[in-house]
Amino acid sequence: MNELLKSLILYQKINHNYKFYFKYLFCECERNIKLSKLLIMTLKKDIQLLIDQIIHKEWYASYSFLAVAEWFETTPCRGFSKLLQKKAEREKKQAIQFSNYLKQRIGTIDQVAVKKPKKEFTSSLEAFEYIMSQKEDITKCEQQLYALASREKDYKTIEFLLKIVQEAIYKKKNGSISSTDPITFI
Repeated sequence: MNELLKSLILYQKINHNYKFYFKYLFCECERNIKLSKLLIMTLKKDIQLLIDQIIHKEWYASYSFLAVAEWFETTPCRGFSKLLQKKAEREKKQAIQFSNYLKQRIGTIDQVAVKKPKKEFTSSLEAFEYIMSQKEDITKCEQQLYALASREKDYKTIEFLLKIVQEAIYKKKNGSISSTDPITFI
């Protein structure tokens, strides 16, 4: 009987703790909703447009990497195809990161059609120059975004950009990006 009573008391304590935990979670959810509404209102239009532009360029770069990978399948340098497919996946992930950030800040994003990438090349050099120009364009836009966010004192956007850079450095340091890879930062 004593053991049954102890079990019942323990059950009530656990049940009470769960009630407290759920009440805490509910309060946290309400607080997060209020905070997210506050964040939604704080993104300046020119920063939003630049992020939209970066998202579009990231998707275009992803499709370009896939187009170049497909082209390499038709050449003796088939090995580049798999490498470029991985790079396309990374570009897609970055596009999604920027999209998620924009959704977090403004609630919705405008989906823009991505133009078809170039598919025919006369040489491997031309193909790599093509995708290199895509990456240079994206980097330029990201630098413009950082400068604009700094001028506007948009610390959330600065923090987001720094996190992306830190992830790239971490991947490079820990070997998920090979330092011998000829197009590591493309």
